[in-house]
Amino acid sequence: MSVLSAAVQLSWINIIIDTFAAIASATDPASHSLLDSKPDKLSAPLFLVNMYVQADRYPIHVLNHGHSYLSFPRT
Repeated sequence: MSVLSAAVQLSWINIIIDTFAAIASATDPASHSLLDSKPDKLSAPLFLVNMYVQADRYPIHVLNHGHSYLSFPRT
C-alpha cells in the first residue's frame, strides 16, 4: 500500500465519520434544560484537564497499537 493511497483512505474515513457526527448533532432535538441553562463564564476554561490527558495519551496508543488495525509497517 502506498503512502498516497493510505492518505486517501484515511481522508475518506474522516469524511464519513464527520458526516455521521454532523447528521447526529443536527438531528438531535434540543432539550429545554439545555436551552434554559445559563451560559458559561468568560473565565471558564475552553479545554478541561481530561481533554489534555486524552490528547496526550492518544498518540501513544496509536504508536503502540496502531499497526494492528491500520496495516502500516512498524519502523
